[in-house]
Amino acid sequence: MSEDRISLTPLTVADADEMVDVLSGERLYTFTGGSAPTLEGLRARYTRQVTGRSPDGLEEWRNWIVRRGHDGQAVGYVQATITEQGRKAEIAWVIGLAWQRRGYASQAATALVAWLFDRGSSRSWPTSIPTTPPPPPSPPRPGSHPPTSSTTASGCGGRSAPSRRTGRRRACRPRGRSSAPRGS
Repeated sequence: MSEDRISLTPLTVADADEMVDVLSGERLYTFTGGSAPTLEGLRARYTRQVTGRSPDGLEEWRNWIVRRGHDGQAVGYVQATITEQGRKAEIAWVIGLAWQRRGYASQAATALVAWLFDRGSSRSWPTSIPTTPPPPPSPPRPGSHPPTSSTTASGCGGRSAPSRRTGRRRACRPRGRSSAPRGS
């Protein structure tokens, strides 16, 4: 998939070498918990993800590295977990701290949403609110989510709502919209 300023390249295990630095900022984990991955941990995660399916076969996993268009530099990733025979998807994105607030997340999420709708994900579907940290020193409030991630979600057609299953905030995509990027 490709947009003006970015390209989305399918995830490979070899991407871990570059992505370990992109994902190294501890502030990325303010809202999700955890910590920056090690190179070995990231290689193991990518080895599982590139299979394209959950172990039970009920979920399809799609993962892309978000790259700057002009030089191919990795700046983050987008992913989709597709269920219900392709009719429903949950998406997430993470952009490294050095590349945030430049529109990469918005372009990547919009391209992914368009790709999903073009392949038949026609029902409303939830999207995860990803890990864009707020400017310091504001500590997160319980149940809060990053404002820039909400902006990204609404920019690709989502709206904020609590998840029925987890109670966590999510964005819902309305039915029937599609605007796939060329070359996807």
